Amino acid sequence: MGSNTNDKYIFTNICCAQGKISEAQVDSFNLPMYVPSLEEMMELVQKNGSFDIEKMELTSPGVHASLTNTSSMGKAIVMHVRAGMERMLIQHFGSEIIDELFNRYAKKFEEFPHHVLPSKKVQLFVVLKRK
Repeated sequence: MGSNTNDKYIFTNICCAQGKISEAQVDSFNLPMYVPSLEEMMELVQKNGSFDIEKMELTSPGVHASLTNTSSMGKAIVMHVRAGMERMLIQHFGSEIIDELFNRYAKKFEEFPHHVLPSKKVQLFVVLKRK
């Protein structure tokens, strides 16, 4: 998820305020996440021994030369987050709120792009080749 503390607010408190989910559901939602450094990932791949690293770099999700404005970058980031988190959100909050939740999340990108677009590279991109 964009490593941003605003994400939990956007994902949960907006729908809670609209009566779509309960405050108890918001409070009990926990998404522990660990993001390894480049060095840690390299060490893990080497320790596994099954792959060679062809390419490894930090990237910014949704930030690409073909995306020319913050609206298109925001939509790309929202699709990225939705692809990774939708199943967990459905399991915890139910499927009824998902479309509205991500639509509201996309609107936040349009309203406040300087607050939600990543200011640094935060996504680890790795290409592995089986040995």
